[in-house]
Amino acid sequence: MDNFKYSAPLVFRSRLSFQPLIRAWQEIIENNPEGGKTYSRLLEELSQHSELLEPIDDLQLLKKHKQIIEQMMTTVFPISILNQEKLFGITEPFGTRAVFASADLKKNLQDKKENYLHGTDEQAKENIELAKMHMAYKLILEKFYGIKLTGSITCVCTNPDTEKNISNYLELEFDSQFIDVYTDAKLPLLPENYITEYCRVSDISHYAELPQLLPLDEFIFNGIAIVYIRDATEKAVIHHVKKILQSDNAFVDTKLFTDLQQQIRYLLNMPEIQTGITPFVNINNYFAGSKLNFSNSILLKDVHEAAKRAALCKYVTEAFTNDSCQIQIPQPGLNLLLS
Repeated sequence: MDNFKYSAPLVFRSRLSFQPLIRAWQEIIENNPEGGKTYSRLLEELSQHSELLEPIDDLQLLKKHKQIIEQMMTTVFPISILNQEKLFGITEPFGTRAVFASADLKKNLQDKKENYLHGTDEQAKENIELAKMHMAYKLILEKFYGIKLTGSITCVCTNPDTEKNISNYLELEFDSQFIDVYTDAKLPLLPENYITEYCRVSDISHYAELPQLLPLDEFIFNGIAIVYIRDATEKAVIHHVKKILQSDNAFVDTKLFTDLQQQIRYLLNMPEIQTGITPFVNINNYFAGSKLNFSNSILLKDVHEAAKRAALCKYVTEAFTNDSCQIQIPQPGLNLLLS
C-alpha cells in the first residue's frame, strides 16, 4: 500500500469560525441550565457583536474584540489542562496564526505576526502539513462515511535554538472537535472494507488514493483548531540514536557519527559536548577491532597498538562489570576519568 505523496504547500478551503464552539455551549445550557450560566452570559454578550457569530475573514476583528475572544477561549481549556499544559493555543482550522495562546506559547514560540513555530525547517513543515491532512480526512470520513478513526493527530518537529546552536524536538497534537466540514460535491462510494472503523489516524497516510477519491479542495472547513505543544526531545533523540546505532556502519561512518553527536547535544542541551563511541568486541576473551573501528572513540582513537587497545578494553569492561562508579584510565597521556 503506497503512502501519500507530499507536495507543499497544501491548500485547504477553511475559515475561522466560532460557530462549533457556540453550539457546544448551547448544548451544555440545554442539558444543564444552572451549570451553563457562564456560557449564557457569553452568548448574551456575543449577541451584541453579530460579526463574531459568522465565519470570519477579516482577522483584524480579533484585535477589535480581543477581550471577549479571550473569555471565549478560556472555556475551551478546563482548569486541569491549564495546570498541566504549558504550550497550547487555538488557531484557524489549518493555520499557524494563534487566535489564542498560552503565556508560554506567546513567550517562546510566537513571532511578531502571532504565528507559532515560525523557525521550523522544511522537514518540520512537511510533518505539520501531513498532520493537517490527517485531521482533514479524519473529519471527512467521520461526518460523511461514519468512520471514526482512533488515535491522536500528532507530529514531531524541530525547534532550533540559534543562541545555543542546538535544536529541541517538539510534539504537536491537534484537536479538531470544534471544526465543521461541508461539501457540495457528490461524494463517491468508498471501496468495500477500504477503511475500517479500527483504523488509526496515523494509518491514513497509507491510503494513497484518498486525495483522488476525496480531493480536499472540494471541502470547506469552518471552526477553530486546538493545538498542544510538548517537549519531545528525549523521546525523539532516543529514537534517532537507536536508528543510528542499528546501522552497519555506525562505528566508522563519519556522517552517522556527526549526527549521533548532534543528537546527544540536543538531549543534554549542551552544544559543546564531545561524544565518542567505542565498540567492545570480545572474541574468546580477546577484544578485537581494527583502527578504523575506533576512529570515533575518545578512549581509543590515539591508542595505535592493537595489544594496548585490547588491554584497555578489557580493563574498562571488567571495571564496569564490577559496578565501578568511576574508572581512572591508567594509560599515559590519556588523562581520562570515566563515570
